[in-house]
Amino acid sequence: MKRQYEEKLKQAQDETHTTRSLLSETNEKAKKTPHLYNLNIDPLLTGQVKYLLQGNGIKKIGKKKDDKTPDIGLLGPGIYDDHAAISMEGGKFFIEKLTADARVLLNGAPVMKKTEMAHNDRLVIATISYFVFCIPSKASGADPEITFDMAQQEIAKSSGITLDGTNKSKDELLLQQDLIEVMADIEEANSISEELDKKMKFELVLVSPEARGLHTGRTEAFIRVTNFESNLEWLWDKMTFISRKEKMEEIYDDIHEGEKTAWLTPLNDPFYESPDAAVLVGTTAVYLKSVAYLLPFKEQLQIVDYKGENIGYIAVELVPCNAAGKPFDKQDSVDVNIPSKELSGKDLQFLVKIANIRGLPRRFEDIHCQYKVYMEDEYTKTEKIMGTNNPDFNHSQLFSYKPCTMQQVDYFLNKPILIQIWGEQKHPPTTSTKGMNTRELIASERQAKGQVSTVNSNTKVVDPEKIKLQNSLDLITKRMHRLETRVEYFKDLVDTAEKNDVPWVSFGVLKKLSKANSEDDLIECIKKMNKEKQKAIPKSSVCTIL
Repeated sequence: MKRQYEEKLKQAQDETHTTRSLLSETNEKAKKTPHLYNLNIDPLLTGQVKYLLQGNGIKKIGKKKDDKTPDIGLLGPGIYDDHAAISMEGGKFFIEKLTADARVLLNGAPVMKKTEMAHNDRLVIATISYFVFCIPSKASGADPEITFDMAQQEIAKSSGITLDGTNKSKDELLLQQDLIEVMADIEEANSISEELDKKMKFELVLVSPEARGLHTGRTEAFIRVTNFESNLEWLWDKMTFISRKEKMEEIYDDIHEGEKTAWLTPLNDPFYESPDAAVLVGTTAVYLKSVAYLLPFKEQLQIVDYKGENIGYIAVELVPCNAAGKPFDKQDSVDVNIPSKELSGKDLQFLVKIANIRGLPRRFEDIHCQYKVYMEDEYTKTEKIMGTNNPDFNHSQLFSYKPCTMQQVDYFLNKPILIQIWGEQKHPPTTSTKGMNTRELIASERQAKGQVSTVNSNTKVVDPEKIKLQNSLDLITKRMHRLETRVEYFKDLVDTAEKNDVPWVSFGVLKKLSKANSEDDLIECIKKMNKEKQKAIPKSSVCTIL
């Protein structure tokens, strides 16, 4: 046993010595010979791998195998046996693809035909192999430092992401960094899915805080996950995706090292997402300005998904009421013209009612809504209505503020309730993939679209200010209608007084009429005016100047 151990130790030492000798020899030759050197996210590991490009001819790049290794053998997802080739012709170097679907990028742009390479060009093979092309004879101290981040930024720019930091907010710069970081991971996840034939696809989308049903926050990068077999979709946030992608890498490495993966179950398979998982179907904004003026609000509001597209309608009411939850009738209603003065310090109660939802896509069912008002910690939830995409909730919830503060008045005047609509996706029969594997399915989908889309290239943008403006216009219309009605009541009162020879109208009648909400109020004011007519006109002690 000891002898076997000593023999294995000596063999390992000999292999290490040989490897070090080869590396030393390669590094020495690279000082004068054109070559590729690696880029790594860790700067200390950049330049540790070099491939010499000597003499004229062709250097093939492909998957490294025990029995057959090309001139430049690489490992990793998305690498074909015959992936690409570098040719040397008359002192010039060219890169070209050897397989139509192979991913080859030069300075961030896809290589579609044989293309000349220049000193310090960045070359990406498949998804994880980053290189710099170096011609030592053309190197100088003025050469810029080439980094892994630089290569990723080039790819992002080529994909349509604007990298200019001029006049950008902190949130926009953070989003830009998120996009750069996650794009390469998405390519790698898709490549692993293709090689393991997982029938899963990953795409980058941008989701605003409003589309997530949040008052605050910034637009964030999410990953849309599609199962080709079930046609179900999910959204993963950045951290969920990165965590799962790391697990995908482990599984990929285990399989290619010949290890068994029988231990994989839905609970630990990073590609698996439960078909029963609730998903955020869409959101709608209900502005509370009418509450601040103690006016009822009743509308069918649009529901928008994360792309900003209208996917249905929700029937919502805001109803001012008393402490017992009884809506104000016309006699109970109170005028509020300046909420900051008239509402602050007084008790306020109102009902939030959600009657139903209509027109959601048929692939959703088991729907419920949830929302928060003001600074609530927990969501108020409707009942979950099963088996339909057109649920009737008949939901009603009382909210009470005793007393209402200036901060709350400001909230009611300027902020909305953001209602989140959640549901589950129907489980359709497994769809036919027509015998196509994952790589063919992804390629077919891209071909159907005509091109690879950039981030959210065909989506609308949710405009919360437009929704707020529409709500304000509706409120102004209601207030104008109420004022116009009262003007008509005053005209009716004046006409009646003139007809009945009423010489004066008391302040009490005018005050009551200024708050009239119905013809019954008008009739009551006229009756009171006629009664007061019987009284003598009070004599004034003020001198009359003739």
